[in-house]
Amino acid sequence: MGLPTYEAKDLGLPFIKEERLGEYDRSIIITGNEIDDYFKVLLMALSQINPELAKKTTHLSHGMVKLPDGKMSSRTGKIITGEWLLDEARAQVLAVLEESKQEMSQAEKLELANSLAVAAVKYALLKSNLGSDISFSFEESLSMTGNSG
Repeated sequence: MGLPTYEAKDLGLPFIKEERLGEYDRSIIITGNEIDDYFKVLLMALSQINPELAKKTTHLSHGMVKLPDGKMSSRTGKIITGEWLLDEARAQVLAVLEESKQEMSQAEKLELANSLAVAAVKYALLKSNLGSDISFSFEESLSMTGNSG
């Protein structure tokens, strides 16, 4: 008795999506660029099995997010989550707002800090070319001058 491979699971996913979601227009699979070749082969195989599902399926890849103090590594436990990234950006924006002379309620500061943190992280991630590695810096992303300001 064999165990299912990644390929078998990934080939089955479009069929499961169609079964659970019904008719859909597009399925976009987003991964790191280190498995581009794998998805080229997978989508070619899917096109032989079910050309219609293959036409609806697109693979997009991105590079790694790197921090100023080096590359993340799950093996060494040096990782961050998207939640942590947003929380840290929010905290840094809030610290700047607390120091400013602007008269705002705490609720207004929190709302503004949240909006600016989300915008800063989005900008930092979206300014890079698709497939390129992303060098993330809080200082650059939260700067009020330059392209992010």
